[in-house]
Amino acid sequence: MQSQLFRFIGWFLLSSTLATAQDRVFDPELNQFVAKKIDNELRELRYKPVGQDFVIVNGDKKFNRALYGTHSGFRVETGDVPEFALYLPRMGGNLSFSIIANEKTLELNKAMRIESIYRAGSRIYNISDPLLGKAEIIITALAMSEAEGIILKIDTK
Repeated sequence: MQSQLFRFIGWFLLSSTLATAQDRVFDPELNQFVAKKIDNELRELRYKPVGQDFVIVNGDKKFNRALYGTHSGFRVETGDVPEFALYLPRMGGNLSFSIIANEKTLELNKAMRIESIYRAGSRIYNISDPLLGKAEIIITALAMSEAEGIILKIDTK
């Protein structure tokens, strides 16, 4: 009788653990299990597909899209704003841009409008701001394929 009771308690504990495990998922950022988000609410896509590209305007995430070039641990971390991190396989530094016009400084990460385009291995930023007038700055970033590095092309329109 006592062994049947222990078997029942063991089964009950195991089944309740399995039931709660099905309602939880592992979050690697928090390094723990968290409750599943169960909602049928429609959410707007952050990145819009445009042809073969993924586009976001005035996004706020940094370093959420890596560009890979060589067959090593190196990568260029890009994001919704024109700031780049070089991962070597540890953080090697980051690069961002500012401009000075009419004795005013504009950090390009804080421009009025930043359209960020991910296009098959590259990142393109179309940047406009009242400080630039009708001008636009276009930054294209690629990870190098023959060496560990980044290629940046900066155009104005």
